[in-house]
Amino acid sequence: MEEQDARIPALEPFRVEQAPPLIYYVPDFISKEEEEYLLRQVFNAPKPKWTQLSGRKLQNWGRCSWLEM
Repeated sequence: MEEQDARIPALEPFRVEQAPPLIYYVPDFISKEEEEYLLRQVFNAPKPKWTQLSGRKLQNWGRCSWLEM
């Protein structure tokens, strides 16, 4: 499939020119109320333990299948 074929014409006005292909920014995609709800859900979630890795931080939000190999 060619890159041009993968694009959705209705989204073309929202394509970000300075970004890699298929990156879109849709302003006001969610309402203010939805944004507030999502932020509350994120900030009220139990704080998982951070793991420090070579100057990076890691949060694991599920099973680490690679650890079981």
